[in-house]
Amino acid sequence: MERDDARTEALKKVKEKRGYLLSYHEFFGCMDPVLLEKYDQFYTEVTLKSKALDNKTKELVWIGILACASEEAGTIHLKRGREAGITDEEISDVIIITQVAKGFDVLLFVEEKWSSFLSDIKAMEVYDNFVKHLKKGLRLPGKTVELIFVGIYAALGMKKGLQFHLVKAKECGARDEEIAEAMSFIILPRGGNTMLEAAGVLKDLVKGGKYKPDSIFKYWLSEEQL
Repeated sequence: MERDDARTEALKKVKEKRGYLLSYHEFFGCMDPVLLEKYDQFYTEVTLKSKALDNKTKELVWIGILACASEEAGTIHLKRGREAGITDEEISDVIIITQVAKGFDVLLFVEEKWSSFLSDIKAMEVYDNFVKHLKKGLRLPGKTVELIFVGIYAALGMKKGLQFHLVKAKECGARDEEIAEAMSFIILPRGGNTMLEAAGVLKDLVKGGKYKPDSIFKYWLSEEQL
C-alpha cells in the first residue's frame, strides 16, 4: 500500500507539472517512484529551465533534433515553440536545415569513394559554399542556424558535420554555454552513447586547437584535469 501511495503521488506531481503523463512516466512510476522523481528533475534541468539559450532558440534547436531523428512524440516542442513566438516560416527554415543535414552522407560518400575520379571537387568546400548561400535565404539569424546544425549533427552522430558547425558556431559568436545547451538536448531523444560521441568530438576540437573556448570548455585545455 505504501508503494502504491508513493507511485500515485509521483505520477500526480509529474502530471501537475507537465499537464500530461507519457507511458514512460507511468513505467518509471510503476518500476520505482524515486527513479521517476529523479528523472523528472533531470529532464527539468536539461530542457525546462532557462539557461544560456532563450526559449525561442531552444525550441528551434529542439525541433531540428526531433525532425532529424523522426521523433513523432516530440510535438510538445512544437507547442512550446509556438508559445515562444516561433512562426511557420521559421519552422520551415528548420525543416530546410534538417534536410540539408540529412543529405550530408552524400558528401561523405563522394569524398570517400569518388575522390580519385573527382580530385578537383572538395566535398567540404562544396558544403561550405552551399551553407553560406543557404543562410542568405533563411529568416533565422546566422548564429541560430549554426546552433540548430550543431544540435542536428550531434543527434545524427555525424562527426564531420558536427566538427564543421561547431567551428562555424564560434565564428558566428556563439558562446560555450550556448553550444553546450544546444548539444545537451540530444541525450533525451538519442541517449547516452550519442551524447558521449558528440562530447568527444567537441573535446577533440578544443584540444586540437580548432575550437577556441571562451569559458566552460577551457577545462579541456587545462593540464590539471581530474
